[in-house]
Amino acid sequence: MKITTELLKKHNACSEGFRWVTNNGLIDLKASDFIKKLIAAEKNDWADWLLCYVVMTKEQLIKYLCFKFGCILEFITEKYPEDKNPKPLIEAMTALFKNPTKENYEDFNKIYRADLAYRADRADLAYRADLADLAYRAYRADRADYMNKYEVKILEHGLELIS
Repeated sequence: MKITTELLKKHNACSEGFRWVTNNGLIDLKASDFIKKLIAAEKNDWADWLLCYVVMTKEQLIKYLCFKFGCILEFITEKYPEDKNPKPLIEAMTALFKNPTKENYEDFNKIYRADLAYRADRADLAYRADLADLAYRAYRADRADYMNKYEVKILEHGLELIS
């Protein structure tokens, strides 16, 4: 599959992303090459969107999301072993596995982002205790840990699925 301007417009790609891929010569590339270039440019959110909403079949998407959610849970349980009950995440994942609709995927993303906000709020508590620099570093390190360990791994798995 080639990623064309028509395909991106059909799937309502964001204007910033559309401009960026156009200006950087990604239009009309094979999907796998297009995604590799997004990853190389650290546009991982865009690569994930493209895989989930444009490129993958329903079967590929289910396999990809199972892998992705497994990595997210692994990260959370590894990074925050004291959090014994990531129940909202598990419930959202279960709903998505049972019925992999765009709405359920968006619901999961909202809950996942809320979970990140909860962890950022922990950093905010440290900020209020006059530990602003430490709090910011902890939040950035947490995000960097996830990105370094899992984000590219997940996207590479997606590339394998579409190959």
